[in-house]
Formats: sequence, structure tokens, C-alpha cells
Amino acid sequence: MPASVVDCTIQSIPARLHTCGRTPETFLRGADWLYMRHPPQGKLWYGSQIKGHDHLNDQSVHSRLLNRPHGSPRDVFYNDEDGSYYWGWGIAAFSVRQIRDLCLPNPNTPIKKVKGPPPGLDVYTFSVCHRPTPCLYPHCEIHAYKNGNRLTRNIRNSMKSLIRKRFARLGDRNRFVLAWHLLLAFFRAITDRLYIRLSPG
Repeated sequence: MPASVVDCTIQSIPARLHTCGRTPETFLRGADWLYMRHPPQGKLWYGSQIKGHDHLNDQSVHSRLLNRPHGSPRDVFYNDEDGSYYWGWGIAAFSVRQIRDLCLPNPNTPIKKVKGPPPGLDVYTFSVCHRPTPCLYPHCEIHAYKNGNRLTRNIRNSMKSLIRKRFARLGDRNRFVLAWHLLLAFFRAITDRLYIRLSPG
């Protein structure tokens, strides 16, 4: 995917997030972390589903490593369509490695009559692709695959429930990591402000 040659025209999105001709990364490190915004849950734990997790084959997320050195998990709240900010929303975090390691067989795979050994269960896997927009360079997408082929049709309801439940489980497991990332970003912002104030001139 070529670098975006269109400049960001939304002034409410910080310039540090703009793509500005930077090329997309072809490979994301497994140690990278991804942030997904979601509507307010009204409860501490996700349980069986992260509210608003509807785009199962092209879910938007933000990369932590592509948002350094001054980024924050909360940057995922910026809307690059109109510049609005999702105040009060929540964040779910996943590592790139966790997404790549997901391998979900469909226990309700339709049985087809074929010659020879019967086919196995349909298996759903996931990958992460860097998809920067003019205003949001850290923007990525989580893509879903069925038996190694990119999903182009709707997922069966039974698998939708299983995929959402697995992502919710990861989100709950990673809550303390997310809290640490938010704390680091908070102290980094304070340090940056003090440096600017104390800098000569």
C-alpha cells in the first residue's frame, strides 16, 4: 500500500499523528500492542463481548509502536472522518502476537459429502495490517481469515459469538497492561510539558 499523499486537513487531530508521506509498515512486531476503542461498557469486565465489536473481518485499531514517542492509547479516540473525539469511551488492548496466535475451529462446520477422507473443521485465523490514513498514521486493521482465505462474506452467527468471546477474554486479560500504558503516557506528557517550560527561549 503506497504512502498517503493527501495531507490531513483536520486541525483537531494532533500533527504528530498525521501520516505526512510516511510509508506503511509491511510487518508489525509481535511485541507491539493494539488499541481498540469501544462504547462505554457500564461494567468493569467485558465478559462475553466487547461492546461495539462488530467489524470482525476489518476491525480498526491503533498500533502502540507506530505512535511513538509521544503517543497515548487514548489517541484511538480521534475520528479521522470529522475530527471528533470519543470522550468517555473505553479501550481494549491486544498484542499483535495474541492476534496472530488466535486459531478458532468452527465446531458447527457444515459437513459436505466428498470422495475420500471427510474435510476437517473450518478454522478462523487473524492478522494485523498497517493501514494509515492521512490523519492517523498508527491506524491498523485486524483481518480475519477462513481456512487461510481472507473473509469476504458474513461470518456465521455461531462463529461471531466465539470470536467476540475470545477477543473479550483477551481484553480482560490485558487490562493491567493497558493501565500501565496509560500511566506511562500520562507521565510522558507531564515530562514533555515541563521540558517545554524549562527550555530556554
